[in-house]
Amino acid sequence: MSLRWRLALVTATLVAVAVGTASWAGYVLTANELRDGIDRSLLDAARAEAPQSGDRRPPRARPVTGSGTLTQQLDRDGDVRRRADPALPVTDADLAVARAGSGTTAWHDAEIDGEPVRVLTVGVPDGALQIARSTAQVTESLDNLRSSLLIVAGAVTAAAAALVWLVAGRVTAPVVRLTGAAEQIAGTGDLTSPIEVARHDEVGRLAVAFNAMVAALAASRDQQRQLVLDASHELRTPLTTLRTNIELLARNEDLPVDERRELLDAATVELGELTALVTELVDLAVERGGLDDAERVELDLGELVGRVVERARRRTGRPIHLALQDPALVEGMPTLVERAVSNLLDNAAKFSPEGTPIEVTVAGGTTTVDDHGPGIPPGERTLVFQRFHRSPEARSRPGSGLGLAIVAQVAADHGGSVEADEAPGGGARLRLHLPPSPT
Repeated sequence: MSLRWRLALVTATLVAVAVGTASWAGYVLTANELRDGIDRSLLDAARAEAPQSGDRRPPRARPVTGSGTLTQQLDRDGDVRRRADPALPVTDADLAVARAGSGTTAWHDAEIDGEPVRVLTVGVPDGALQIARSTAQVTESLDNLRSSLLIVAGAVTAAAAALVWLVAGRVTAPVVRLTGAAEQIAGTGDLTSPIEVARHDEVGRLAVAFNAMVAALAASRDQQRQLVLDASHELRTPLTTLRTNIELLARNEDLPVDERRELLDAATVELGELTALVTELVDLAVERGGLDDAERVELDLGELVGRVVERARRRTGRPIHLALQDPALVEGMPTLVERAVSNLLDNAAKFSPEGTPIEVTVAGGTTTVDDHGPGIPPGERTLVFQRFHRSPEARSRPGSGLGLAIVAQVAADHGGSVEADEAPGGGARLRLHLPPSPT
């Protein structure tokens, strides 16, 4: 069932309940008022007809027609002293009133010659007086009222349902268009056709959010396609070199030992670069979009950078100077932060001349790495953090162009940032900013 029909059905149900309740309450109040009017008229007639103490004259009998009354008198034994025409029925309650005498009353409904009547029995000094009045007009009026209320309730409910159905059509029309656009995108995969937004209510906001989601999906798909293209290009060179070396070794079994060792060493280097490239591709392919609370732990940034620097000293053999200037506590994943700092040190070691030191400074939540290499031209300082970007000066050096892209992704996952600048005295300065822990 569509949303439009559900809205109409729910509204019709609510209107039917509300109108039905109001109609029932009005019917009950009207019925009680009419019956109370008959009872009051019977009481007035009883006061007018009841004989006084010692008065033995029988009350006058009147027919039960129109709004008239019919009276009948009973003695203390319950026998009819003066019978009405037609006679009124005598119940046990009426007999009890006759025996009790003055000050007692009894009410009951009866039917005489097919006509409904209301009977009042009042005690008199020597028995009881019964007074009856027809309720046919009241019953007829209530029947007509009940039929009218049912017709009105049905008409109001139907009108409300029809009105809501029409209004819901206008309200849900943008949602229907949005649904059609989503179904078209799901069926065709076309993410280049945004929905036109011409309103500023909740539906308009939904359309804007939908367009933003589609744009994000399109950008993500383009990034994935570009990643595949770039990765295939980067993988082609080491794979080709590795295949060539292996084929040479397979075809020339009598190669001198030195040449064979040279080919094996070259193959080992290519395998190492290939392994590093695949690892970095896997890291970049997983777009985390931020860290969950369960993944965050409190880190002493100075202690963490110190561990990474010590490992880099052993691995590269380069002098690395570490200065801790009031390091802060940060929240994040230790493995990711260590990977980002390690990539910064590897980048500095790659471009620094042999024997020159690398300066690392930790101040608050910022880690700064300075090298003494050629530096980064101003036009390249934002591009170096893109995937597979390599400046002309870096293309002759080993690497995949993914290390700084991983640093940028780690910074984004932690709500931080990364930037490139010129180091004092020449060279490159790279800064990794991580927000300090709120505690």
